[in-house]
Amino acid sequence: MQYAEQVINLNDHRPVVKADIENGFDRLAHELTNALAKNCASLSGCEYQILFALIAKTFRFHKKSDWVANIQISQITGMSEAHVSKTLRSLKAKNVVLKKGQMTGINPIVSDWKVNQSVKKAPSKKLTNQFDGLNQSVREVNQSVNNNQPIRPPQKKETITKETNTKDIAPKRAKPAQQLPSKFHVTDEMRAWAKAKGVTVNIDFETEQFMDYHQARGTTMKDWTKAWQTWMRNSIKFNQPRNPQNQSKPRSTPENFSEKDYGDIQVRF
Repeated sequence: MQYAEQVINLNDHRPVVKADIENGFDRLAHELTNALAKNCASLSGCEYQILFALIAKTFRFHKKSDWVANIQISQITGMSEAHVSKTLRSLKAKNVVLKKGQMTGINPIVSDWKVNQSVKKAPSKKLTNQFDGLNQSVREVNQSVNNNQPIRPPQKKETITKETNTKDIAPKRAKPAQQLPSKFHVTDEMRAWAKAKGVTVNIDFETEQFMDYHQARGTTMKDWTKAWQTWMRNSIKFNQPRNPQNQSKPRSTPENFSEKDYGDIQVRF
């Protein structure tokens, strides 16, 4: 009783709203109100809300259609904009609401409204197969009973699984060694590499020596660019100045002992 009294008290605080044509009214065609009353298109409660919101935005202003945004319908119905958009798509599919460009309105030709008909769903293939197997088992049981034969249990199909090939994938063939191409030349990438490695020698001259050396010997390489880089690294070593400490001292020139002046005395040998 305590909770009932609270509900009654809450209802007492609700404002009194009375419908009066003096506050405005909508002029609707009888065919439209009859179609809505009969619910020819099997409309849901949300779809009814959208329709009456469109009536408020169109027929109330003597318009067949108008540019009505979803947020306007949301404010009238209290529905979210996402729900309004979804419900409008359902009404368009039923041909109850027409939309041309930005203009939206109710289809006045109520005979074109599409009635939702119950569609019998076809049984799934999986269920059909199960029913076929069950019917086959029943037929076998009946036949065994009639022939006084022992009932054999239904045989299950053996599941054959495809063996997975576990053989190792053959390794890729190694690149064969080849002689130095006659059109071998220094590319921009190779020059950039040499600059980054600090190669200060004449690259074109060293490249000519590199080509002459290997062409004369008939050398074969798998990667001539790598071989050229190795040559350039060696050129850095070979062209470095020798360390003065490691250089051998120049041999002293022997003196001429055939004639030597030691002061006043001249000595001859």
